Amino acid sequence: MRPSIITISRQFGSGGRQIGKALAEQLGIPFYDKALFQEAARRSGIHQDFFENAEMQRDRLFANMFHSGTTPLAMSLDDRVFLAQVQTVRDLAEKGPCILVGRGANRLLESRDDVLNIFIYARQDIRLKRITEVYGVPAEQAEKTMRDVDKNRASY
Repeated sequence: MRPSIITISRQFGSGGRQIGKALAEQLGIPFYDKALFQEAARRSGIHQDFFENAEMQRDRLFANMFHSGTTPLAMSLDDRVFLAQVQTVRDLAEKGPCILVGRGANRLLESRDDVLNIFIYARQDIRLKRITEVYGVPAEQAEKTMRDVDKNRASY
């Protein structure tokens, strides 16, 4: 089957978001990145700020729960945010062709045969330059920020 869903994982500062956006424009398909937070927030009724903070949460213990289809009766707000993000990624993939950047989409959709997973990386010097120029992080903080964001993304 020809892939209709493209997921993009990336190193911070590698330009993965920009590459994904350009690819979506070229293919004429929807592009989702932080817009996933907005959609998940809209669907769940949980304020968007919680979704942005949830990305930084580590050590998710829900993998077995998603595969078994069970949901605990009492869940924390962080847990409900995470579940809403998962459901949003799956719902967007069901709608049809799209590009999903980050949010663990590659893992959430790994059982589908119509998904192409891409990982974008770049040399450290290029990343550091982009982090300071594009994201406005002071040069003396760029390397630590890069390591921290990469670590958070990997654990997410």
